[in-house]
Amino acid sequence: MKKIKSTKRFKLILIFITIIFLFSLTSCNHMHRFKYVKTIEESTCSKEGSKEYKCKSCGEVRIEVIARKDHKYVDGFCSECNIIKEEKLMVYWRNLEYTLSDDGTYYIITRMLNIPSNKPIGRVVIPEVYNGLPIKKIDSKFFKGLNQTFDIEVPKCLERIDLEYDFGDGSLYGIYYRGTLEDWCKLRFNDYNDNYMKDTKNFYLLDDKSKFYLLDNIVIPNNITSIGSYQFCLSRDIKYVEIPNTVIEINQKSFICYYDKLYYRGTLSDWCNVSLSSLGANIIAHAEEVYMLDNNNEYYKIDKLMIPDGVKTINENQFAYFHKVTEITIPNSVEKIKSYAFMGCNNINKIVIPSSVTEMGEGVFISCNNLKEVIFEENCQVSTIRSRFFEDCFALSKLVLSKKIVKFEADVFDYHPDFDSVYYNGTIEDWCKIEFVNESSNPLKYAKHFYVKDDNNEYYELTNLVIPSTVNSIGNYQFYGYKGLITTTISSSVEYIGINAFYGCKNLKEVIFEENSSLTRIEKETFKYCESLEKINIPNSVKSIGEEAFYDCEKLNTIILPATLEKIEQFAFFYALCVSTASVYFDGTIEDWCKIEFDSEESNPMSQIKHFYMLDKKGEFYEPTEFIIPETVTHIQSYAFIYLSNIKKVYIPKSVTTIEALAIYRLSRATIYCGAPSKPEEWHSQWVREVDKIYWDRSRWY
Repeated sequence: MKKIKSTKRFKLILIFITIIFLFSLTSCNHMHRFKYVKTIEESTCSKEGSKEYKCKSCGEVRIEVIARKDHKYVDGFCSECNIIKEEKLMVYWRNLEYTLSDDGTYYIITRMLNIPSNKPIGRVVIPEVYNGLPIKKIDSKFFKGLNQTFDIEVPKCLERIDLEYDFGDGSLYGIYYRGTLEDWCKLRFNDYNDNYMKDTKNFYLLDDKSKFYLLDNIVIPNNITSIGSYQFCLSRDIKYVEIPNTVIEINQKSFICYYDKLYYRGTLSDWCNVSLSSLGANIIAHAEEVYMLDNNNEYYKIDKLMIPDGVKTINENQFAYFHKVTEITIPNSVEKIKSYAFMGCNNINKIVIPSSVTEMGEGVFISCNNLKEVIFEENCQVSTIRSRFFEDCFALSKLVLSKKIVKFEADVFDYHPDFDSVYYNGTIEDWCKIEFVNESSNPLKYAKHFYVKDDNNEYYELTNLVIPSTVNSIGNYQFYGYKGLITTTISSSVEYIGINAFYGCKNLKEVIFEENSSLTRIEKETFKYCESLEKINIPNSVKSIGEEAFYDCEKLNTIILPATLEKIEQFAFFYALCVSTASVYFDGTIEDWCKIEFDSEESNPMSQIKHFYMLDKKGEFYEPTEFIIPETVTHIQSYAFIYLSNIKKVYIPKSVTTIEALAIYRLSRATIYCGAPSKPEEWHSQWVREVDKIYWDRSRWY
């Protein structure tokens, strides 16, 4: 037994000596003790990683391989590396058909080749170039008849995808753009259909590490200065958009999507310097909440818009459709407010235009539905109120106007209901200097009350209008539709009353022209729809009355026409006189009456009445039952003697050489006696109609 134990001991000693000998043959004469130093590269699902170990004694380094991780598939794609499951087919450039563009400068992808209809498609990878030319378009034929759901990976140079496709049961799931957000911001699109971002809810871009990420927030890089038209046509809403203050230009419909929050990395002053090419360019309109930087460079939510002092211009569309803002304050530094600046700010109630403002564009307050009060400060320098300025301001109740205003362009108050009061910081003389382009440009059309300044600079409500002797002209639409007007006295100095000047003044009862009037014409529709007007004495200076001048003045009972009249235009008194009660007094003789030109039967007030008076030889009014045309008359106008049922006889002397059509018409009880032996050639073939009898070669009827 002792011998066996000695043998075993000898063998162990021999093995130990052998190990020592072998170890001595290596470069290091000790056992390595490795310790973990660092991870050189983490493993991913697409590649192996590595770790570094180091010997404590000799510093020898050992590298250990880390196995690849498993793929994390979502909807058939790995969320880490975007690789497609093995059972899906990747379509590469060899499986695509290319067509050269007409100008020969780029290629169009027209269809996929040799793709089994029953095999899933993972991602179609569009190359950057083909035969040395870029790929710029995917034709609509590419999608025709496909019944698979798939993605497309596109190069930066691609400009358009025509998605007028005819899928079977398929759809385009996602678009992978092989470029960064900065690259995308440099693309330009002519219209909405050019932007293929709209064609999918899942749009991916490359991040700084060249990995695809889903675009669910938009953070514009700092080096971008312009955002093009139709830049972000997303098919779904996103959480927020962040815009740097380096952006100085935003173009039409740049963001066709909605987002909860907008962060502007600049101050309100910076924003006032941004140029917005159209209403659709204003990114404020799509945001539920808007944040900008304060003086401490911290974000704050804007609900009261206080334009900073020092801002001189509020640009076009600058705050359009800023729905959340409840108050707007404009400082005295502002000189220009451009078109549509506050359009659709439908939660503001009051706004004051400071005296510093010299110019305002059109449609500044369109669709400010809750705007109740607008005040132009007394010395406000704005001279023109542009078109559509207050369109759709349904709640407007009070308007204070500066006397510096000299013109209201067309449709300032288009689509506007009535409001309570207009305060004009000037006199009637000042008001008569204002030019109104059409009926919807005058606030009086909608106002219940109109206040102007008297000689003591105090406001009074205008109900009895007296045009001062310093006024020579009452312009078109000057008092259009003002319902508070009861009487009007027009100075003898007035030479012109414009079209529609008193149109629709429904409560106007009396119009008085001062003696020695300078007025020569009453224009078209001047007193149309003055429903309460009872009497009008047209001055003897007037030579013509315009079309529909007194149309539908339904209570007009007395009209006094001057002998100086030369023409009455069509429908001047149509529906203006009550047949049973109204009277017309012509302040002239029958010779004077024969000189008047009538455009139609409706222009002759005889067509509307039973009682017609004119002057006899003594200069007194009488109601004729017979018309004796004097021998001084050589010509009778059309529609000169019409409708009067009490006229029994008309005598026309030989001196009358010409008579126009229907000069004598519907004198149904009248007998016509003509001095001529027969109808002269110069008399119109239809000179007379609907009379009782006609006799020729009569010197009189007795």
